[in-house]
Amino acid sequence: MNISSAAGQIGYTYPSYSAAKAGVINFTKSIVFDLAPKGINVNCLCPGIIGTPINQGMRNNADLMQKVIKRIPQRRIGTPEEVAKAALFLASDDSDYINGAALTIDGGLISVLSLFEE
Repeated sequence: MNISSAAGQIGYTYPSYSAAKAGVINFTKSIVFDLAPKGINVNCLCPGIIGTPINQGMRNNADLMQKVIKRIPQRRIGTPEEVAKAALFLASDDSDYINGAALTIDGGLISVLSLFEE
């Protein structure tokens, strides 16, 4: 299992970060051809804005957080536990036929991002 970012799917942050994360997604999809015949599934998690230390500064800024949360359809940021649950699902037998997927965990942000742009 690989970890990318929702930014790798639509490029809404720093260009070098988004490009690197898009590379992880495409690597995931490409390596499937080599590993699937061996019975190995390869998928990728693409978290959106998750409450982790990397964005603590943003979370400490109430005005900025209000703007961010307004853009997320679920009206909140995600938790590390929610990302872990997705990882556990992809590692379980329940996901046996899921291969080459980029699973977005973002509360719906990238699905409707353009609707919220000012």
